[in-house]
Amino acid sequence: MEKSLKGAGYGIWIAVIIIIAILAAYGGYYSGLYTSLQETKTLPSIIEVGVIVSNVTYAGDLLDGVLLAAKVINDSGGIASRNLTALVRFTGGDPGTAKSMITSLINEGVRVFIGALSGPEVEVVLPIIRENNAVLVLISKDVHDVYDPMVIKVFGGPDVEALAMVDLALKVGTRAAIIAVNDSYGARLADTINKRYSTQGGVVVYESLYTETTNVSADLEKIKGLENPPAVVFLIGYVDDTRMILASARNMQLNVTWILSSTLADEKLLDELASYLEGSYVVVKRALVESPQLLEFMELYIKTYYRLPSEMAAYGFDSLKLIALSIVWAGYYDGQTIRKAIDTTISLFSGATGRKVLDSNGNVLQDYEILKIVKINETHKFETVGYWIPISASKAFINWTVKQ
Repeated sequence: MEKSLKGAGYGIWIAVIIIIAILAAYGGYYSGLYTSLQETKTLPSIIEVGVIVSNVTYAGDLLDGVLLAAKVINDSGGIASRNLTALVRFTGGDPGTAKSMITSLINEGVRVFIGALSGPEVEVVLPIIRENNAVLVLISKDVHDVYDPMVIKVFGGPDVEALAMVDLALKVGTRAAIIAVNDSYGARLADTINKRYSTQGGVVVYESLYTETTNVSADLEKIKGLENPPAVVFLIGYVDDTRMILASARNMQLNVTWILSSTLADEKLLDELASYLEGSYVVVKRALVESPQLLEFMELYIKTYYRLPSEMAAYGFDSLKLIALSIVWAGYYDGQTIRKAIDTTISLFSGATGRKVLDSNGNVLQDYEILKIVKINETHKFETVGYWIPISASKAFINWTVKQ
């Protein structure tokens, strides 16, 4: 099954790459696609994309990737023979500045943005995006609670992580408990896990959102005392507080398989708890996978900037190229039309950061790496045992690299 899925996917993406390469050869970047599908539509003579970043320290590499993509597109003839201009603005991390800058660009007619912004900045920018039907491609790892139809979240956050955790947990058992930190990350992850697990045939028998004052030991006692206790406990939090939770669980001999959030993929967790956690799992976002597109991007980046690119640079590069394809597909420089086009083009696009799957909340679904806590040569460690791989907004599979 796994082999056929991988083989089918490979064939599809090779076909897409060939088609796009052919289309790009006629009078500009993707201009063949523009000519064949959008003959009656118009685009402005210069296509502008706003690039709003908090600070150069955080987003400098991302910006390098965006500007490199703009150069590649323009050197290839532009978007349907039109030049693309990236209008870069730095906010300094100030929400007021972010609001002012995006308002100014909106007034100048810009309707598509790439943003590497903080949570408070996103909060003040979103109403402007909505009011003007603009598109925001958000590349911010720490901004989770954004759910807007005009926003594409390159890092899907807790919604995506929850899917990986649930599909993994269902391989262990169909009865589970959830213990999660009560913040925007933990609460969202717990809620999504509960819904997904329940709709996939599992039963959540206990759930607790904890704060600094919560007696989590009492929650653990309740879980242990259930007549039909769970086989799995989802634990969502941060290393310092979860170490105490896990120590309490160990001391009361709560025998379950723990499914840990990505925030807990830390060797410090194994200092005193390794033996107790042996056989439990943690999921983390998978690193970029070597591919012809990634190698080509790296070669071009090194040639341009004389250093190796970071992951953020690759995401910046791909984000602008996806936007370019979507503008051509839309045929109009109009936010709603471009956003609708992204729903189609994202499934055709495979760049340096790999293939893309988009869900109904605007999350880009990314592969997750499954780590298991194992003992090898008297030492406990996190070992990669498989990958959670989405193939559509509603379907995914686990590719085990170590038999479970």
